[in-house]
Amino acid sequence: MHILCGKTVVSLSCCLFLLMSSVSANPPSKGEQAKSRVVSTKWLKGNRKKITKVIETQNCWFPRTQINTVYDLEAAAELIVVVRALDDLTERQQLLLYLREDDSFPRFGASIAQVEVLRVIKKPSTFVLPSSKTLPISEPVYVFTHPEAGPDGLVLRRMAENYRELKKGKTYLLFLGVEPKDDVTRNAGLLYGVVAPSLAKYNLDGGDPQDDVELEEAYRLRDKLPMAQRRQWQPPATKKQQWKATILKRYADHLR
Repeated sequence: MHILCGKTVVSLSCCLFLLMSSVSANPPSKGEQAKSRVVSTKWLKGNRKKITKVIETQNCWFPRTQINTVYDLEAAAELIVVVRALDDLTERQQLLLYLREDDSFPRFGASIAQVEVLRVIKKPSTFVLPSSKTLPISEPVYVFTHPEAGPDGLVLRRMAENYRELKKGKTYLLFLGVEPKDDVTRNAGLLYGVVAPSLAKYNLDGGDPQDDVELEEAYRLRDKLPMAQRRQWQPPATKKQQWKATILKRYADHLR
């Protein structure tokens, strides 16, 4: 993937750059060096805790290539698929990277979403879809336990601007690339992640109102308007909506 500030894959190379910068700014003692950059893999399956604190960390996600048009997006994607999300964020495997063993706050992280592949539109020659038709997807968002969230709560951290996680049971068109191996994902097997944050993930069934964050924010501001202005209000044509219209036309035959 490209990592969100340290999430699973997502361009983790940048994450590691930030991580090393942090280490350089506050270098651990010789006794601590062996304990730094600890990777913690946690499964929250069946966890009944709820998200009580949200942290938005913007500009931590770095794409592997410049994506300015739909054509750039298609070229950057090694795998283009239609999928159904099989789990919620709080049910997933969380890959968390701590600088020191006694840290209570992960410096970087990612969550591994399990998806059912409904259709393959583009794939590399080496890609083989498992017989289960399921695939792990790295996303630049994760949850973890922390005192600030209370004993029964979780902290949610988003590492990529305008990115919202896949929602369980919803259908999406994804533009994916293979995530590089790093300290966070080394033992996670082959992972794919979105090649751009918001613009590489499109909800197809209308069941995810958070899919377009820009549009979501516009509706939030609309709700603050006087009733007379609300009646005349029209949703803006966001960049994602424009790209989605183009993509749906280009892939109409695959999405029927």
